[in-house]
Amino acid sequence: MHATLHVGLEKTGTTSIQNLLKNNSKILLKNKYFFSNKLGFPSNIYLAAMSIDSSRKNDLMQILNIQNEKLLGIKLDEIKRNYKKDISKIDNSYSSLISSEHLQSLLINEFEILNLQKLLINIGFTSFTIIAFIRPPIEILRSRISTAYKNGNFAKPPLIHEPWVYKRPQVYKLLESFQMWINVFGKENVIIKPYSKDLILDFLKVTKINKVNLKIPPKRQNKSMSYELMCALFRNKEIINKVFNNRNEKMRFIRNIYNSFDIENGNKICITADDIEKYNNAFSEDNKFFLENYGFSINSRCDTDEYQKIDNKLLEYLEAKIRQEISKI
Repeated sequence: MHATLHVGLEKTGTTSIQNLLKNNSKILLKNKYFFSNKLGFPSNIYLAAMSIDSSRKNDLMQILNIQNEKLLGIKLDEIKRNYKKDISKIDNSYSSLISSEHLQSLLINEFEILNLQKLLINIGFTSFTIIAFIRPPIEILRSRISTAYKNGNFAKPPLIHEPWVYKRPQVYKLLESFQMWINVFGKENVIIKPYSKDLILDFLKVTKINKVNLKIPPKRQNKSMSYELMCALFRNKEIINKVFNNRNEKMRFIRNIYNSFDIENGNKICITADDIEKYNNAFSEDNKFFLENYGFSINSRCDTDEYQKIDNKLLEYLEAKIRQEISKI
């Protein structure tokens, strides 16, 4: 049985691909493609959890939302059992489709990627295709800052920083990361393409899935928060953190502001010419690797500016809405 694993990257339209597979699971099944719903929708994070080294207990507990360490093994065994039962519905003529950005971002060394391969072989898979869509590290960071703000993490102002200071540097160290995937699965089985706005069509082409009769999800399912809203949240972070002790409540409040009052095409965090030069130099070896092996560059293609443009009227409007919504609580 063959497994096609779409492993990311984060911030490259993974949610769109996951929704494509879920919404078309019955049509895909008729065409000998199987998509399981037993790995944690939408991001199928449980497959990464089953592959993480057992020494990373704190990470596993957080991923699986478990408070008691003794329940870890029970939960992981349950996930594996349910997934194997789901896979047993199909025979070797089918190809299983799995999409999870966490396979690239959470598996931090070659040993854990080997764990993944052994797990899949144990379940019954005999061949593999690894697919990834790549975008410049500086653009990944800009998008991840927006996501952090959506999740209530705005301790720092919304500015471009060095990504290697963050918790998961492998998200950005692409040469190091994908060399490990190649070492485990073989270069002939690892397909890496540049991220584009035609991601869904690119994915269907790579996987050789016929798009006829498929329900194609709309573009921009997970648009970035505007720079103005991030600034408004940062300016009001003390009162927001004081009012919302519960993280989930804070996230709901932020998402309400974002969905109700943020504009579709607000300004993004500025990436200056100096930022681009610094990043392109820092990732020059990564860029060389992708150029030589996959024929495309990961140097930033962002439009640049020497200063951050900001819509002050929008900023004032969003600050007023934040305070107004807090006053209702």
